[in-house]
Amino acid sequence: EAEVQGYVPNRMARALVTGRTNQIALCFPIVTSPLAQDLSRQFQKLAHPTSYDLLTVSTEGARHHSGLLAVDGAFFFGSAPENIPIHCPVVEILLDLRCPNAGAPPRQDVILVNLEKASRAAIDHLLEHGARRIAYVSTPVMMGSYEPRYRAYSAALRKAGLPVEKITVDLPPDEFHRDVTHQTLEKYFSRQGFPDAIFCSNDEIAIGVYRALRQSGRRIPEETAVMGCHDYNEAPDHVPALSSIRLPILDVCRCAWEMLTSRIKNPALPPQ
Repeated sequence: EAEVQGYVPNRMARALVTGRTNQIALCFPIVTSPLAQDLSRQFQKLAHPTSYDLLTVSTEGARHHSGLLAVDGAFFFGSAPENIPIHCPVVEILLDLRCPNAGAPPRQDVILVNLEKASRAAIDHLLEHGARRIAYVSTPVMMGSYEPRYRAYSAALRKAGLPVEKITVDLPPDEFHRDVTHQTLEKYFSRQGFPDAIFCSNDEIAIGVYRALRQSGRRIPEETAVMGCHDYNEAPDHVPALSSIRLPILDVCRCAWEMLTSRIKNPALPPQ
Protein backbone atom coordinates (compact mmCIF):
# COMPACT_ATOMS: atom_id res chain seq x y z
CA GLU A 1 0.00 0.00 0.00
CA ALA A 2 2.85 2.39 0.83
CA GLU A 3 4.42 1.84 -2.58
CA VAL A 4 1.08 2.37 -4.32
CA GLN A 5 0.63 5.67 -2.49
CA GLY A 6 4.18 6.71 -3.45
CA TYR A 7 5.36 6.91 0.13
CA VAL A 8 9.00 7.91 0.58
CA PRO A 9 10.56 7.57 4.05
CA ASN A 10 11.45 10.88 5.67
CA ARG A 11 15.15 10.74 6.50
CA MET A 12 14.99 13.36 9.21
CA ALA A 13 11.94 11.81 10.88
CA ARG A 14 13.64 8.42 10.87
CA ALA A 15 16.75 10.03 12.37
CA LEU A 16 14.69 11.31 15.29
CA VAL A 17 13.65 7.73 16.07
CA THR A 18 16.87 5.84 15.34
CA GLY A 19 19.48 8.54 15.95
CA ARG A 20 20.93 7.76 12.49
CA THR A 21 20.51 9.43 9.09
CA ASN A 22 22.43 6.80 7.07
CA GLN A 23 24.27 9.67 5.40
CA ILE A 24 28.04 10.17 5.25
CA ALA A 25 29.61 13.44 4.11
CA LEU A 26 32.59 13.67 1.73
CA CYS A 27 34.33 17.01 2.29
CA PHE A 28 36.90 18.33 -0.21
CA PRO A 29 38.63 21.71 -0.61
CA ILE A 30 37.54 21.67 -4.29
CA VAL A 31 34.82 19.12 -5.10
CA THR A 32 35.42 19.41 -8.87
CA SER A 33 39.12 18.48 -8.72
CA PRO A 34 40.11 15.19 -10.41
CA LEU A 35 41.47 13.90 -7.09
CA ALA A 36 38.13 14.57 -5.38
CA GLN A 37 36.33 12.83 -8.22
CA ASP A 38 38.60 9.77 -7.96
CA LEU A 39 38.03 9.55 -4.21
CA SER A 40 34.28 10.04 -4.63
CA ARG A 41 34.06 7.20 -7.16
CA GLN A 42 35.80 4.81 -4.79
CA PHE A 43 33.64 5.83 -1.84
CA GLN A 44 30.50 5.39 -3.97
CA LYS A 45 31.57 1.81 -4.72
CA LEU A 46 32.11 1.14 -1.03
CA ALA A 47 28.76 2.70 -0.08
CA HIS A 48 26.74 0.92 -2.77
CA PRO A 49 26.23 -2.43 -0.96
CA THR A 50 25.46 -0.65 2.33
CA SER A 51 22.54 1.46 3.55
CA TYR A 52 24.62 4.66 3.49
CA ASP A 53 24.11 7.55 1.10
CA LEU A 54 26.95 10.00 0.40
CA LEU A 55 26.73 13.77 0.57
CA THR A 56 29.55 15.68 -1.19
CA VAL A 57 30.32 19.21 -0.01
CA SER A 58 33.25 21.61 -0.28
CA THR A 59 35.20 22.31 2.89
CA GLU A 60 34.51 26.01 2.42
CA GLY A 61 30.81 25.38 1.90
CA ALA A 62 30.73 23.10 4.92
CA ARG A 63 31.22 26.13 7.16
CA HIS A 64 27.63 27.06 6.41
CA HIS A 65 26.21 23.61 5.56
CA SER A 66 23.64 22.58 8.13
CA GLY A 67 23.53 19.12 6.52
CA LEU A 68 26.75 18.22 8.31
CA LEU A 69 24.75 18.30 11.52
CA ALA A 70 22.59 15.49 10.15
CA VAL A 71 25.11 12.89 8.98
CA ASP A 72 26.37 9.79 10.73
CA GLY A 73 30.01 10.49 9.81
CA ALA A 74 32.28 12.53 7.55
CA PHE A 75 35.48 12.14 5.54
CA PHE A 76 37.69 15.21 5.17
CA PHE A 77 40.42 15.34 2.53
CA GLY A 78 42.66 17.63 4.49
CA SER A 79 42.17 18.82 8.05
CA ALA A 80 38.63 19.50 9.22
CA PRO A 81 38.40 23.25 9.97
CA GLU A 82 37.82 23.89 13.66
CA ASN A 83 34.93 26.28 13.04
CA ILE A 84 32.74 23.71 11.25
CA PRO A 85 29.92 22.49 13.52
CA ILE A 86 30.29 18.71 13.28
CA HIS A 87 28.74 16.39 15.81
CA CYS A 88 29.67 13.06 14.24
CA PRO A 89 32.68 10.78 13.77
CA VAL A 90 35.28 12.14 11.34
CA VAL A 91 38.18 10.55 9.44
CA GLU A 92 40.75 12.94 8.01
CA ILE A 93 42.78 11.89 4.94
CA LEU A 94 46.01 13.87 5.02
CA LEU A 95 49.28 14.05 3.20
CA ASP A 96 51.94 13.30 5.81
CA LEU A 97 53.64 16.69 6.20
CA ARG A 98 55.52 15.68 9.31
CA CYS A 99 59.29 15.51 9.40
CA PRO A 100 60.67 12.01 10.10
CA ASN A 101 61.29 12.90 13.76
CA ALA A 102 57.91 14.56 14.37
CA GLY A 103 56.67 11.78 16.64
CA ALA A 104 53.29 10.13 16.78
CA PRO A 105 50.45 11.12 14.40
CA PRO A 106 47.50 13.19 15.68
CA ARG A 107 45.38 11.47 18.33
CA GLN A 108 42.26 11.15 16.19
CA ASP A 109 41.02 9.00 13.33
CA VAL A 110 43.35 9.90 10.49
CA ILE A 111 45.03 8.39 7.43
CA LEU A 112 48.45 9.78 6.58
CA VAL A 113 49.66 9.32 3.00
CA ASN A 114 53.46 9.50 2.88
CA LEU A 115 54.83 10.71 -0.46
CA GLU A 116 58.45 11.31 0.51
CA LYS A 117 59.90 7.91 -0.42
CA ALA A 118 58.03 7.78 -3.71
CA SER A 119 59.10 11.34 -4.56
CA ARG A 120 62.73 10.50 -3.83
CA ALA A 121 62.48 7.45 -6.11
CA ALA A 122 60.99 9.64 -8.85
CA ILE A 123 63.85 12.15 -8.66
CA ASP A 124 66.44 9.37 -8.56
CA HIS A 125 64.82 7.94 -11.71
CA LEU A 126 65.23 11.27 -13.50
CA LEU A 127 68.86 11.53 -12.36
CA GLU A 128 69.62 7.98 -13.51
CA HIS A 129 68.34 8.90 -16.96
CA GLY A 130 70.79 11.77 -17.26
CA ALA A 131 68.80 14.80 -16.10
CA ARG A 132 71.02 17.40 -14.46
CA ARG A 133 68.81 20.45 -14.50
CA ILE A 134 65.63 19.37 -12.68
CA ALA A 135 62.97 21.93 -11.76
CA TYR A 136 60.22 21.59 -9.16
CA VAL A 137 56.87 23.15 -10.09
CA SER A 138 54.19 23.81 -7.48
CA THR A 139 52.21 26.44 -5.60
CA PRO A 140 53.93 28.70 -3.03
CA VAL A 141 52.46 26.82 -0.06
CA MET A 142 54.04 23.58 -1.28
CA MET A 143 57.59 24.93 -1.49
CA GLY A 144 58.50 24.58 2.19
CA SER A 145 60.66 22.01 3.93
CA TYR A 146 57.52 20.55 5.54
CA GLU A 147 56.22 19.45 2.12
CA PRO A 148 57.34 15.84 1.48
CA ARG A 149 57.59 16.15 -2.30
CA TYR A 150 59.70 19.29 -2.12
CA ARG A 151 61.74 17.87 0.77
CA ALA A 152 62.56 14.75 -1.27
CA TYR A 153 63.34 16.81 -4.37
CA SER A 154 65.71 19.23 -2.64
CA ALA A 155 67.47 16.45 -0.69
CA ALA A 156 68.08 14.40 -3.85
CA LEU A 157 69.52 17.38 -5.72
CA ARG A 158 71.76 18.38 -2.83
CA LYS A 159 73.09 14.83 -2.64
CA ALA A 160 73.81 14.93 -6.39
CA GLY A 161 75.54 18.32 -6.05
CA LEU A 162 72.96 20.01 -8.27
CA PRO A 163 71.13 23.32 -7.77
CA VAL A 164 67.50 23.50 -6.75
CA GLU A 165 65.26 25.23 -9.31
CA LYS A 166 61.78 26.23 -8.11
CA ILE A 167 59.02 27.37 -10.45
CA THR A 168 56.09 28.86 -8.55
CA VAL A 169 52.54 28.78 -9.89
CA ASP A 170 50.15 31.20 -8.17
CA LEU A 171 46.64 29.77 -8.20
CA PRO A 172 43.26 31.13 -7.11
CA PRO A 173 41.63 28.54 -4.79
CA ASP A 174 38.92 27.61 -7.31
CA GLU A 175 41.20 27.45 -10.37
CA PHE A 176 42.29 24.31 -12.19
CA HIS A 177 46.06 24.08 -12.09
CA ARG A 178 46.70 23.19 -15.72
CA ASP A 179 45.55 26.45 -17.32
CA VAL A 180 47.51 28.77 -15.03
CA THR A 181 50.53 26.42 -15.12
CA HIS A 182 50.55 26.53 -18.92
CA GLN A 183 50.65 30.34 -18.92
CA THR A 184 53.25 30.54 -16.14
CA LEU A 185 55.59 27.99 -17.73
CA GLU A 186 55.45 29.59 -21.19
CA LYS A 187 56.72 32.83 -19.66
CA TYR A 188 59.33 30.99 -17.59
CA PHE A 189 60.72 29.05 -20.58
CA SER A 190 61.00 32.23 -22.64
CA ARG A 191 63.15 33.82 -19.90
CA GLN A 192 65.04 30.86 -18.39
CA GLY A 193 65.13 28.21 -21.11
CA PHE A 194 64.21 24.57 -20.60
CA PRO A 195 65.18 22.22 -17.75
CA ASP A 196 66.19 18.63 -18.52
CA ALA A 197 63.32 17.42 -16.34
CA ILE A 198 60.40 18.84 -14.37
CA PHE A 199 58.99 17.33 -11.19
CA CYS A 200 55.40 18.48 -10.55
CA SER A 201 53.60 18.28 -7.22
CA ASN A 202 50.44 16.97 -8.92
CA ASP A 203 49.15 15.83 -12.29
CA GLU A 204 47.10 19.00 -12.84
CA ILE A 205 50.35 20.95 -12.87
CA ALA A 206 52.09 18.27 -14.97
CA ILE A 207 49.40 18.52 -17.66
CA GLY A 208 49.88 22.30 -17.74
CA VAL A 209 53.63 21.71 -18.14
CA TYR A 210 52.92 19.33 -21.04
CA ARG A 211 50.91 22.04 -22.77
CA ALA A 212 53.64 24.63 -22.33
CA LEU A 213 56.36 22.29 -23.60
CA ARG A 214 54.33 21.30 -26.66
CA GLN A 215 53.54 24.95 -27.39
CA SER A 216 57.28 25.59 -27.35
CA GLY A 217 58.02 22.64 -29.67
CA ARG A 218 59.88 20.75 -26.93
CA ARG A 219 59.94 16.94 -27.20
CA ILE A 220 58.81 14.95 -24.15
CA PRO A 221 60.72 13.13 -22.66
CA GLU A 222 63.70 13.29 -25.05
CA GLU A 223 64.41 16.98 -24.43
CA THR A 224 62.47 17.59 -21.20
CA ALA A 225 61.09 14.78 -19.04
CA VAL A 226 58.02 15.39 -16.88
CA MET A 227 57.01 13.62 -13.66
CA GLY A 228 53.63 14.13 -11.97
CA CYS A 229 51.96 12.92 -8.81
CA HIS A 230 48.60 11.15 -8.42
CA ASP A 231 48.40 9.11 -11.65
CA TYR A 232 45.14 10.45 -13.05
CA ASN A 233 42.98 8.09 -15.09
CA GLU A 234 43.77 10.27 -18.11
CA ALA A 235 47.55 9.97 -17.66
CA PRO A 236 47.91 7.12 -20.22
CA ASP A 237 45.93 9.14 -22.79
CA HIS A 238 48.63 11.80 -23.15
CA VAL A 239 51.31 11.42 -25.81
CA PRO A 240 53.64 10.30 -24.45
CA ALA A 241 51.82 8.88 -21.43
CA LEU A 242 52.37 10.99 -18.33
CA SER A 243 54.80 9.44 -15.84
CA SER A 244 53.43 9.90 -12.35
CA ILE A 245 53.59 8.77 -8.74
CA ARG A 246 50.52 6.63 -8.13
CA LEU A 247 48.51 7.44 -5.02
CA PRO A 248 46.95 4.33 -3.44
CA ILE A 249 43.42 5.71 -3.81
CA LEU A 250 41.62 2.36 -3.50
CA ASP A 251 43.55 1.35 -0.38
CA VAL A 252 43.11 4.77 1.21
CA CYS A 253 39.35 4.79 0.63
CA ARG A 254 38.88 1.21 1.80
CA CYS A 255 40.84 1.88 4.99
CA ALA A 256 39.02 5.16 5.64
CA TRP A 257 35.65 3.49 5.11
CA GLU A 258 36.45 0.72 7.58
CA MET A 259 37.71 3.25 10.14
CA LEU A 260 34.63 5.47 9.91
CA THR A 261 31.99 2.75 9.89
CA SER A 262 33.63 1.01 12.85
CA ARG A 263 33.72 4.36 14.68
CA ILE A 264 30.01 4.91 13.96
CA LYS A 265 29.19 1.48 15.40
CA ASN A 266 31.53 1.86 18.38
CA PRO A 267 32.27 5.50 19.31
CA ALA A 268 34.42 4.33 22.25
CA LEU A 269 37.16 2.89 20.02
CA PRO A 270 40.65 4.32 20.63
CA PRO A 271 42.02 6.72 17.97
CA GLN A 272 42.86 4.92 14.75
